Amino acid sequence: MQPSDIALVESALGVQLPVPYREALADHGLQGETDDHLEFVTDARMLIEDNKHFKGDPEDLSEYRKPGVLGAVRFFLSFGSGKRLRKNLHEWHQIWKHGQRFLIGSDGGEESFFIVLTEANPKVYCFEYESHRAYPVAESVREWVLVAKQRQSEGSDA
Repeated sequence: MQPSDIALVESALGVQLPVPYREALADHGLQGETDDHLEFVTDARMLIEDNKHFKGDPEDLSEYRKPGVLGAVRFFLSFGSGKRLRKNLHEWHQIWKHGQRFLIGSDGGEESFFIVLTEANPKVYCFEYESHRAYPVAESVREWVLVAKQRQSEGSDA
C-alpha cells in the first residue's frame, strides 16, 4: 500500500493509524489482491468501508430504510423497530468508535480482526459476531501478517 493510500484512509475516517500498522501496510509482502488475503486487508477503499463506524451516525437509519411498503416490511423483518435498531447501533458505535477498534481483516465469515488505535504497538484481536466476544490472536501486526502469509500459502497448496 502506498503512503498516499494510507493517508487517504486516515483522512477519510479522521483517524491516525499506529506506526507499526502503517509500516505493515506499506511492506506486507502478501501476494495478489485483498481477496487473496482477507485476514489482512491492503485495499484503502475496503478499509474505509469496513471502518465507516468512525464517521457513521447511530441515529441515521437511512442506510437501512428503503422506500415503499416492501421496504418497510423488509426493515421490520430485519431489524424490528427503529428504536431497537438505534439501540443496537449506539451499542456498536460505543464499542467500535469510542473503543477505537479498527477492522483490519476477516475470515470471510463470522470473525473479524481488529487493532485498537490507541495502542502504540497494537495487538491483533479477533471479534466473533455471534458471541460478541473479542480476544487477542497476535501480539503484533507483524506477527499477524506472518499468519496471513501462512494461511495464503496453505490456500495456494490446496
